[in-house]
Amino acid sequence: MSALTTLRDRYFVPVEGALARMGLGGAQRDDVWQTLCQRLLVGEDGTPPKLLRYAGAGSLGGLVRVAATRLGLGFVEQEKRTVVNDALY
Repeated sequence: MSALTTLRDRYFVPVEGALARMGLGGAQRDDVWQTLCQRLLVGEDGTPPKLLRYAGAGSLGGLVRVAATRLGLGFVEQEKRTVVNDALY
């Protein structure tokens, strides 16, 4: 099993229920996973991966849970703004 599969199965899959309760569909949850991987494992805009700053003081599961939840909330807010903007026109 690859490290990425283990990361997803062990730490992200348990968060998917919370993301679903936020109203995120399967495709949106996949987008959260992809964005999470990008930020934690690859980095963005020339910044190093955020996982490099993980000092091990808290659980890795907690880090993934908080990051995924924040991303999910961002997707929900983005969707709300889109609906409001569409309603205005």
